[in-house]
Amino acid sequence: MNIIAVLIGVPSLLFGLLIAYGLFRRFNGRLIESPPKKRWILGVCEDFSRMVGMQLWLMRVFFLIYTPLGIGPILYIFYYIVMRVRGSAPSIEEDTRNLQVTKIESRYYRN
Repeated sequence: MNIIAVLIGVPSLLFGLLIAYGLFRRFNGRLIESPPKKRWILGVCEDFSRMVGMQLWLMRVFFLIYTPLGIGPILYIFYYIVMRVRGSAPSIEEDTRNLQVTKIESRYYRN
């Protein structure tokens, strides 16, 4: 029983650390955007691997490891639902050519 727990726990820990590292790189802007790759069934592994900067084959291996436990299909369907609901991020670009400062308020400087 302990061997099975270790065989499941070690890949889970590795998987979690790789996801955390990928999300950290994405947050800091150091994750290089990769072009879309070949999608299988619903495209969950491909999308998630691009989001966290992980190799696609590694993502598929992790989902296959979790499938006999019943966790793989649940995660796959859950992520697919979340992925469909998630829209594209709105553009944050603004037209900065015509910006003008009209008033600056400060509690430390009084005129």
